[in-house]
Formats: sequence, structure tokens, C-alpha cells
Amino acid sequence: MIVSEDKRRGRSEGAAFCYLFIYSVLFQLNIYMCWFHSYYIKVLLFLKRRILY
Repeated sequence: MIVSEDKRRGRSEGAAFCYLFIYSVLFQLNIYMCWFHSYYIKVLLFLKRRILY
């Protein structure tokens, strides 16, 4: 009984760590995409200005 309890606890801790890892990766990716998107818009506006004028 005690062994199975320890196994279950270890599995839940591993799952929590996995979720935390995935969340942190997605969060960093989201920040990177936001920065990239703003940079992309600046470049687009710059090109538009070059073409129009």
C-alpha cells in the first residue's frame, strides 16, 4: 500500500513538473512571438511608406 502511494505521488509530481515546463516554454514563445510580430509590423509599415512615397 505504501509503495503504491509513493508511486502515485511521484507520478503526480512528475506531471506537475511537465505541465510547468510546457507552460514556461509556451510563455517564452508567446513573448517572442509578440516581439517578432511588432517588429514585423514596423517593417511592413516601413515598406508601405517606401512604396507609397
